[in-house]
Amino acid sequence: MENVIENFELIKQISNNKKVCVIMDVTKADMAEKKIRDYVISQFSNYFNAVAFVSEIISGGKLFLL
Repeated sequence: MENVIENFELIKQISNNKKVCVIMDVTKADMAEKKIRDYVISQFSNYFNAVAFVSEIISGGKLFLL
């Protein structure tokens, strides 16, 4: 959870407290604990204007979740 909070703070610092648009490659992401997922979901609107998730699929293509 510390890492997640630190990442949000880094985004805040880099963006100068402005919301950003982001594309996240979640191909190698593991399923996070429910507590962490709930926290991330609750914070998304504070940091992001738009989020797109990209993941490689078995066929070798890419899956885009907007």
